[in-house]
Amino acid sequence: MSLQFDTLTFDMGWEKFLQDPARNMKIGISGKPKNGKTAGACQLAAYLTKFGNVLYNFADQGYNANTQKLWSLAGLDKNPNAKASDFQTLEDLDAVCASGKFQFIFIDLINGYIDRTKIKPHEFEDRFIKKYPNISFILIFEVTKQGNFKGDQKWMHLVDAIIEVKDYVMESRGRYGHGFHIVWEEEFKKINPKKYAELVPAEEVNVASVLYL
Repeated sequence: MSLQFDTLTFDMGWEKFLQDPARNMKIGISGKPKNGKTAGACQLAAYLTKFGNVLYNFADQGYNANTQKLWSLAGLDKNPNAKASDFQTLEDLDAVCASGKFQFIFIDLINGYIDRTKIKPHEFEDRFIKKYPNISFILIFEVTKQGNFKGDQKWMHLVDAIIEVKDYVMESRGRYGHGFHIVWEEEFKKINPKKYAELVPAEEVNVASVLYL
């Protein structure tokens, strides 16, 4: 009981999403294609720059017009504490972790590394999570159009909280409570008015509208 743990106090509406997460949090984000997964992750990345430097690794889609749009919409293009990368090797990932420059590392998608290198959950845990205990790893996972997780379910045992993205809403569950963050309020209201009515009246949610996510 005498141990002390370093946590982050979220505000600006993000306290409704995660409650006092560890500074070295491990988060898993998943969702069907075109539901706002990457856009929501970029918004979270922008907020986390309040606490330290962020590296967002676009390992799957790399740099393209959509990547540029999402980066800009999240305000990351003008944020000196955020950096994007498109590398796809474990060696590059290890090097950037070892540099000590980043507190938060997003990997979008981790499935790219899994497919190319066949790395197993326990191997990623040993090579990155345990080797760099002060870094927060936010892993974005691919799922099928039916919503089924692609790959070994043991990956989800590596994280402290699981974030599911559907209809442009990110919902969290795990060690940091249950909560939500609306990625695109206008589209969420259009697609799922019932859930919108459940969430929004009870909470004052202010989010920037975005284009295609």
